[in-house]
Amino acid sequence: MNNKQINNNDKAKEIAQAVTTEKNQFSSSKIDQADKFIMHPVLGLLIFAVIMLILFLVSQTYLGPLIADYLMIIIDWFASLVESILGNIGTSDFLSGLILEGIIGGFAAVIGFLPLIMVLFFLLQLLEDSGYMARVAVVMDRYFKKIGLAGKSIIPMYVGTACSIPAIMSSRTIKNEKQRKLTILLTPFVPCGAKLPVIALFITVFLVVVVG
Repeated sequence: MNNKQINNNDKAKEIAQAVTTEKNQFSSSKIDQADKFIMHPVLGLLIFAVIMLILFLVSQTYLGPLIADYLMIIIDWFASLVESILGNIGTSDFLSGLILEGIIGGFAAVIGFLPLIMVLFFLLQLLEDSGYMARVAVVMDRYFKKIGLAGKSIIPMYVGTACSIPAIMSSRTIKNEKQRKLTILLTPFVPCGAKLPVIALFITVFLVVVVG
């Protein structure tokens, strides 16, 4: 090997050493330190439960109902205005009932519930953008795979505590078709605010018939 080749090899080693870093030279970042707790098999579940409780309280108890109340005030004012107009022009009771109770009333029922879902999805999207939901999917995967589901199934099931329809829609992020279909089938069994009175009714009837 001549001197020129040796010099080239030395230069190549110098360049390689300049652009490479030993693994043990990397310092643990704050995200890596947080992942030790977030992705812990036990602490990760507790942290997830606390965060989901906060999301549920904000969307279903505080901010969501607050927005819904303001919207309902506007809708009630509009319904009163329409009712007075219909009364002044002598509209029949059937047509007035169709407009006030059917159209405006039905629209108000949807609008009164929509802010709760919108706030919940907004907060979940913030968690998704932060990378937390991906970490939760990894934590939950070890538990959900025992029943044939993926870690991502936790998102539709949590949304199902508010409403099953957006919960089923959110299951589209699950790539595996079998896991996605199984999630869609199981999510409606998660009780929500609309299902709990019906469940309570059936339990009461069952206890009266069987026990009584």
